[in-house]
Amino acid sequence: MKTYLSFIVLLLAACSSDTSNEDASESCKTYCDLVSQNCSGENAIFEDKDTCFSSCALITDRPAAEGATIGDTLQCRIYHVGVAAANPKVHCTHASVQSTIDTCQDAVTACNTYCGEYFETCNADFKTDFGDTLQTCLNECPNEIPDEGTGMADDTTDTVNCRLSQLNKKNCEGGKVESTVCVEPKMDMTN
Repeated sequence: MKTYLSFIVLLLAACSSDTSNEDASESCKTYCDLVSQNCSGENAIFEDKDTCFSSCALITDRPAAEGATIGDTLQCRIYHVGVAAANPKVHCTHASVQSTIDTCQDAVTACNTYCGEYFETCNADFKTDFGDTLQTCLNECPNEIPDEGTGMADDTTDTVNCRLSQLNKKNCEGGKVESTVCVEPKMDMTN
């Protein structure tokens, strides 16, 4: 129930977040300025700053966690986007809204974010994949879609994060369960 309520709060924020630079919190301004400076080109997280501001509004902002290097917070992402100046290939993935599992996000959060973005961005496709209810997506996402991947703009792995990256670019075909972009098998790192 707690997960579902958290998701509803995120969804309501998404519905009301036509966030521009003037409306953004100071933390989001810091985050988006650092994203523009440190995560561009092949390490781009967002297509433009407006997308960054609207996406940032959905991230939990916990000033008490300032400087945190892990946890699903804006402060974790600000830390990683800051150190991305030295190593963008690693830290831009950590700083993204969908982050990487066990850095600034967990698997439940990834599916919550995916379901909310998919419902909001591509409602007709969402209904084809999951019917009319968000709860169906929340129940099926962890079983239907692998929960790791970089979430970077060029990511093509069969993961939730790849689909979130596609939805951030308003690419509904790439965001579907049967994605046309997120098709590469996840690399097996056990060998």
